[in-house]
Amino acid sequence: MELTGDGGGKVPALARTLRGRSRVARMLIDWARLAARAPGGSLRPVEVNGGPGALYLDAQQRLIAVVALEVADGQVTSIHAILNPDKLTRLGPVGDFGSLRGWAG
Repeated sequence: MELTGDGGGKVPALARTLRGRSRVARMLIDWARLAARAPGGSLRPVEVNGGPGALYLDAQQRLIAVVALEVADGQVTSIHAILNPDKLTRLGPVGDFGSLRGWAG
């Protein structure tokens, strides 16, 4: 299991790929706690590149991140989070990542 985060140097993200179920699980729990502090934020399940994924939206329904899951033999093998606003703009309005409480770094 691995987790990558692409902030493109524009928003906080992982400095390097995390590997191992326990490490990835701890990071996902931390991210979920931070996301819970952002009033009105939501996750919308979507298909990303032909596989399962989700959009993280702010209270105004602007895009903050895209999460894509890679699945093999019925198990998630990797998670890719794209937070770089330059990469998100083609998908619609992009929210201000830095304005989310607890996320600014």
